[in-house]
Amino acid sequence: MNKIILFIFTFGLTLLVSLNLHAQNENEFGYVDKAFVKKVAKFNTRKLIIKVNPLAIISGDIPLYSSEFRLVGELVSGPKTSLILGVSYLGMGPLLRSLLDSIGAPTGQSSWDFGFNGFRIQAGFRYYLKKPRLKITDPKFKPAPRGFYIFPLISYSTAKFYLKSDKDNFDRFTHWSVTMNVGVQFLLGDKMTLDPYWGIGYKKNTITDPDGTSRLSSADLQGDFIYGTNIKLNFGLNLGVRF
Repeated sequence: MNKIILFIFTFGLTLLVSLNLHAQNENEFGYVDKAFVKKVAKFNTRKLIIKVNPLAIISGDIPLYSSEFRLVGELVSGPKTSLILGVSYLGMGPLLRSLLDSIGAPTGQSSWDFGFNGFRIQAGFRYYLKKPRLKITDPKFKPAPRGFYIFPLISYSTAKFYLKSDKDNFDRFTHWSVTMNVGVQFLLGDKMTLDPYWGIGYKKNTITDPDGTSRLSSADLQGDFIYGTNIKLNFGLNLGVRF
């Protein structure tokens, strides 16, 4: 299965690079001359899209445990390409909080006696498959990419889970992944974007103690999709504002 995932990712990345080189060789717009490209660049003032994913607050990149407060920037580098950079704060998720409250109720302990915090960083490159419609004479000219796209994404997350009265004894969660994703971006009016995507790739997730020793036994890993396999599935729904 890991070989299949690696093949999918390698094939997708090779296709992405080939398409990008093809676009550069033929002119990214495909149907206009270089003088027009330069003119469009002058009018392309909204090159940055700031996005959030409200679904990640329910369950973040460390599933079931975390709430993720994510801020992603998409920098438009051309009419069919963009760069992605995201940062997130990871806090205790509602599912974990509810579980701790129910377990600790008989002893008087609550989820507020525990801490869970960390961060996530992610980066990627998008190639849009649909040619944008460029009309610089239109007062509602929208230079931001729209339509279907493919993009590789690399992500790293880490967080600590601990009892606040004993912070030196903690569980360290570490999740990293490399995925190939597909999605579609819609422009909503002049400034808003809607951006659902899906993907598959490779992941390595661990839980360790302060000394770096794994907290997970072979029995724990057996049949566990989050920590027992290297298959990574992605799903996201971003809401963005163009600047």
